[in-house]
Amino acid sequence: MGELDLPILPPYLYRYRGLTNDTICREIKMIREQVLWCSFYRDLNDPMEGFYSPTLRVQHLDSYARVARELFSHKQNFGICCLTDTPDNELMWTHYAKNYTGICVSYRSARLLNGLPNSAHLIRLGYGIAPPEIGVADTRNLNGAALKVLSHKKCSWAYEREWRVIADRGALHVKADKCIREVLLGSRIEPSHKVRIEEELSDLPIRISTMKIDKYIHRWVAVKTIKKTRFKLAAEYREELPQASPIPDPENS
Repeated sequence: MGELDLPILPPYLYRYRGLTNDTICREIKMIREQVLWCSFYRDLNDPMEGFYSPTLRVQHLDSYARVARELFSHKQNFGICCLTDTPDNELMWTHYAKNYTGICVSYRSARLLNGLPNSAHLIRLGYGIAPPEIGVADTRNLNGAALKVLSHKKCSWAYEREWRVIADRGALHVKADKCIREVLLGSRIEPSHKVRIEEELSDLPIRISTMKIDKYIHRWVAVKTIKKTRFKLAAEYREELPQASPIPDPENS
């Protein structure tokens, strides 16, 4: 029997956000305070979210009604924050960043993971042509079964390349230093929003880049950079690529 390996954590994860005059203050505050919002699964945009397929054996259990109620209760207790491993997806910029008028926030994945509470989960979403199957073994751990259900979506959503933080519903503070690496500004961002983001994040060690459309390509122009020594860059590279082999120390090369 082969061994099932865990997904490799990418160096960065991204969160697309739309902006309006009513929400920009909140979004900047969440960046400054490193806060994620974990939503109730029924508030997400996929109406098939949270579906599952109980096996026939489960359906014939005397306790099936209780199992279904308790599984629903466990699903209700979780909140979901949606992330992705790509900052360069045209559909994501359209659907989740308000037609390129919003932003995409870049997180250092290893620091994000380390800054989550012990009860939180960072998972790579699975995709399929049918809802996840819940068998008899799953009924012995309904909290785990709820996580299994909320870690799966229909295959038509695979373009999102989604990662999820699953934790208690509501605001989640990431307690890790310099977890946010960069804020990417969409090509159609309102000029007033761009100025406000640059001004209100000016005191933080966060790079800001704006998108320029070059035919079918997204190009990024830095409007705020963070100066780092070669040693610090190498140390950050090692941290953000925990799966990679050690790289030479640039100070000794």
